[in-house]
Amino acid sequence: MEISFLGGTSTVTGSKHLVEYKGRRLLLDCGLFQGLKELRLLNRMPLPVNPSTIEAVILSHGHLDHVGYLPLLVKNGFKGHIYCTTATKAIAKVILLDSAKIQVEEAIRARAGGYSRHSDPQPLYDTEDARRVFPLFREVPFGEQIDLGHGVTFRLTPAGHILGASVIHLFTGSRCLVYTGDLGRYSDFLLPPPADIQGADVLLIESTYGHTLHRTSEEQINQKLIHHLRYAAENNSLLLIPGFVVERAQVLMYLIGKLMSSGQVPKIRAYVDSPMATAITDVFTKYSDLLKISAQELYRTINSYDFVENKSDSDQIVRAKFGRVVVAGGGMLSGGRALSYLYEHLENPNSTLLLSGYQAEGTRGRALQSGLDEIKIFGKYLKVKMRVDSMDGLSSHADRGDILRWLNGFSRKPTHIYIVHGEAHASDSLRLKLKDTFPHARVQVPRLGDKVEIGK
Repeated sequence: MEISFLGGTSTVTGSKHLVEYKGRRLLLDCGLFQGLKELRLLNRMPLPVNPSTIEAVILSHGHLDHVGYLPLLVKNGFKGHIYCTTATKAIAKVILLDSAKIQVEEAIRARAGGYSRHSDPQPLYDTEDARRVFPLFREVPFGEQIDLGHGVTFRLTPAGHILGASVIHLFTGSRCLVYTGDLGRYSDFLLPPPADIQGADVLLIESTYGHTLHRTSEEQINQKLIHHLRYAAENNSLLLIPGFVVERAQVLMYLIGKLMSSGQVPKIRAYVDSPMATAITDVFTKYSDLLKISAQELYRTINSYDFVENKSDSDQIVRAKFGRVVVAGGGMLSGGRALSYLYEHLENPNSTLLLSGYQAEGTRGRALQSGLDEIKIFGKYLKVKMRVDSMDGLSSHADRGDILRWLNGFSRKPTHIYIVHGEAHASDSLRLKLKDTFPHARVQVPRLGDKVEIGK
């Protein structure tokens, strides 16, 4: 078995792991690079293998950094099946269509504004490219063993990260490779914890928070939300919360909805301004049996919000003079409708930006979180006068404690561990810990493009 690390190494984006066994090629995840320009440029580079030679793709979950390269893979010759859970398929379709739409819009805007170095900037792919992916999806129930032929099988178990997220178990002969994708938490607000597994011979494990613990309590989260909601209500101002549209937006809706229904905050208009978040919320209602909250709680949350569909309605809310909280698409402020609010309000000291999750290097969210005094939006530099705050504790990623708790249940101890999906300091911190936890294993943090061979 050979594994090539084509993305998601020493970074949290672009997850792609190529497994070769007896001349066959399988791809675990097919994500888009985001954040730093040098990473985003990798999306336009050809893969080191011809996509037409890849027989199948197995997806861990539907986030853009795990599925967003699929339209390019298909465009460049991939014709195999794409295996995933039913909920992942539903989420991935929404994510890919939105990604295509944003890329087309950005290319048009760059062309009109003249702020691209290319005379005719082009999107990575368009909506038709995204739609060509859909017929290749094959739905896989949790726990079912799928035979890919020639001694290769796989199954999926719940990862607890987002709706439908899976840990991938790939069997080649007598060897078991486990890829976590993104592992969830044991104290998630909406989802059950990751399922216990027996173990692995080869382990590919994420490390987004492999160096730290989520120490923020639900009470602390609620107090921060109450503080900012009250400020917005009392000052007739905007509270903008950019939300990752898959699970983060729904968690925010759930927590804010509970505060409003309990009377802990004054009455304030609440909006979800993201067609994609609206579509994903519909997926949540369709597959509410995967959640740990009741369908009744979910519906009560949804009914607390106005869902903004039209851009003209969004523009009115951007310029409104009354107090409002807006959960808008674009969790790292790399795109989505949150940018329109930010463009209009960044120089308004009465408005509030509340960042609600991990901000990758090279994103506007990281720049604002780091205290940068001006940022560039739509080709224009704006001074940062807006009230900027961050809220920890909402991540859907396992922290160091969650990862070690999950690994502690392994009876089959891995002989090879590869630490992926984390910035360098996080991955290396987890590497040092796992060297002690599994003293007989080879523990590595692969670099982009590395290829390793596992036995014969």
